[in-house]
Amino acid sequence: MTEPSESPSPPAAGADRGASADPFEPGPASLSGCGKPAVIGCLVVLAVLAVGLILLVSQSPRLMRFLMRTMETQVTAALPEDLDAAERQRLEEAFDGAIAALMEGRVDSTSMSNLQHLSAAMPKRGQTLSRAEVAEIVRLLEEISAVTGPEARARPGDRVLVTAPAIRL
Repeated sequence: MTEPSESPSPPAAGADRGASADPFEPGPASLSGCGKPAVIGCLVVLAVLAVGLILLVSQSPRLMRFLMRTMETQVTAALPEDLDAAERQRLEEAFDGAIAALMEGRVDSTSMSNLQHLSAAMPKRGQTLSRAEVAEIVRLLEEISAVTGPEARARPGDRVLVTAPAIRL
């Protein structure tokens, strides 16, 4: 009788390959880096951020108008009772001018700095502004709405001499 030949049996599942394994034989592929769900999630977040940035840039004039109207509401609610109608009208016109300058893109870095000062000067809830604070807010708003040159800071009734630049032929 012949004995059946013994063939090597495959290692049991989960058995340690340890020192008996051939070092040059490729082992099971190891996973490195992010998994597929993580990559897809990151791409979705990136797409949402890109859409949000596009909307922010395209809607920034409307956002600035909303913020300026909110500031106007806060300032109007905190005006002193003894402020006369002419000063209230000047404040309203200053807000309208600043909003128009923002919407038309006529705002430079100095004006943006004034806008930051204006937002810092906003009254707290329940606080009443002094006449000096109202005058400062009006001044900041008028500087925001002003275009470059002396004609921008002129008020009705002021005389302004505007000269043309010399042209050399």
